[in-house]
Amino acid sequence: MNNSAEQIVRQFDKSFAFSIENANAEINLDAHVVMQVFENLVANAARYATHQVNARYVIRGDSMHITVTDDGHGFSEEALDKAALPFYRGDMWDATEHRGLGLYVCKVLSEIHDGSLQVENGPHGGGCVTASFGL
Repeated sequence: MNNSAEQIVRQFDKSFAFSIENANAEINLDAHVVMQVFENLVANAARYATHQVNARYVIRGDSMHITVTDDGHGFSEEALDKAALPFYRGDMWDATEHRGLGLYVCKVLSEIHDGSLQVENGPHGGGCVTASFGL
């Protein structure tokens, strides 16, 4: 996952860092689903970051949480409410590659795997999106 994230953020001329909690825990997840969600979160963060994208992986109890943050301006009040809705694109209406489905797909995939998607702003600014998956 980290190699993929580094390649994605490099395309946006940004840096990537990560941390892991409970790295030795054994998990049973659909790797393709987790990777699809993760890469989408990283691409979104890289699009809005000023310089840095971070990922934090936490395995706790019967779930895995992946939190991706950036050092950009964060989500607007409207985006906090609508970011995971289908076709929501915020201020990117003229973007040719951005269809407004990424966070919605992440939300659906997380929920199908007994998890959720949480969109918020970080305590020091920037966007913060956490995808959780049941193990």
